[in-house]
Amino acid sequence: MVNSENRELSKLLKEREEVKRLKDILHCDDVLIYMSDKTKTDGSGDKFPLAEEWWRQTYKKRDNGITVITGYWNKKTGKHISKELYSKLKIEEQVGFIAVSPREYKINDNVLLCFDGNQIQLKLYELKDNFDSRYRTSLEILVKACNDNIIKYSPKKENVSDKNIYEAIRNKFKRWFRLYKYEYNLIISDGELGFIVYEELKRQMENKEYINKNAVAFKNTLYLKGFGQGKQSDDIVIKYYSITAKQERRDFIKKDDDFKLEVTFKKDYFKKNKYKIQQFTSQDKIFKIISSDVIAYFKKYVYNPLKLKKEVIAMLKQKLLVSNEETLFNNLFQVDRVNSRINKRLEKIDNEIIKIQQRLEEQDRINKEQDRKNKEIEEAIKLFLDKK
Repeated sequence: MVNSENRELSKLLKEREEVKRLKDILHCDDVLIYMSDKTKTDGSGDKFPLAEEWWRQTYKKRDNGITVITGYWNKKTGKHISKELYSKLKIEEQVGFIAVSPREYKINDNVLLCFDGNQIQLKLYELKDNFDSRYRTSLEILVKACNDNIIKYSPKKENVSDKNIYEAIRNKFKRWFRLYKYEYNLIISDGELGFIVYEELKRQMENKEYINKNAVAFKNTLYLKGFGQGKQSDDIVIKYYSITAKQERRDFIKKDDDFKLEVTFKKDYFKKNKYKIQQFTSQDKIFKIISSDVIAYFKKYVYNPLKLKKEVIAMLKQKLLVSNEETLFNNLFQVDRVNSRINKRLEKIDNEIIKIQQRLEEQDRINKEQDRKNKEIEEAIKLFLDKK
């Protein structure tokens, strides 16, 4: 039995190392933003059900300790003007105008409700190691905002339950909010591979060989798509950069840095594909929805340009343990390489390892106890024989 358990333990430890290696190149997400309008622009006159004094529960947005101002409003006339126009007014013309600032309702460091002009944005940040349902998390946040008197809930009956509130907010969420921004990441923690990919793409940009002539290399970031003529795209933005250099605030990269291919899907993308907010739930389910587009973008803006440098493709195949292009993409974009899937597999393996170790420890305790009893019996027999 012990030998069998040890063999199973050895097998699990080996499997654990293989699964951990998937983290060298993994898929995850980082940001998800939903948006709603305070007042619908379809002519219906419908207004988002904000509580009458919702603003009392929020605070003005600040940047490095300074209140952010987006424009000016004249309460008497109802006129809104930009900061630029306000600065050009004479002092006597500025009378009656008050500064307008976005207001925020912060749940924690990773969740934010932002009110700016006619827009309401629900923002989820740093989702890489957050494996909860994004849809359920958002509902729970809005329920809290309702309880904190930010979102208005007018029940038709008395003594409503938590379930009633949750269902009412769920309907408001689906009716009012839409997908606005989603950031997908392909993270390369294999520094050697990440570095050589960066250097080759940057070389092509500098030599005007890169597929997108509007691509820009700036500091430690390569803007592959969506940055041109001074305006970001409203559908897809793609960039590749050193995560480590960004975290350490340096303008150069190193061979042992972690790198990230970041694809940001924006409002026009969701509108075109008619995606609903309730479709974007778990990390791996969202990946299944967008993976075909991610693969297409990866091929066009990363893989095909890298073909100009055969050693990069050879290294990629070596890292993924494949020999041909089709197998490479099947391996690289398999759902098991999504961070939440890797985590679940590691958790399952670790639980099995713990169970086997506990059984082995128990068997070792039993064996030691049996050895102790056998020794006592031997000593008793020896004592008996000595007396004879």
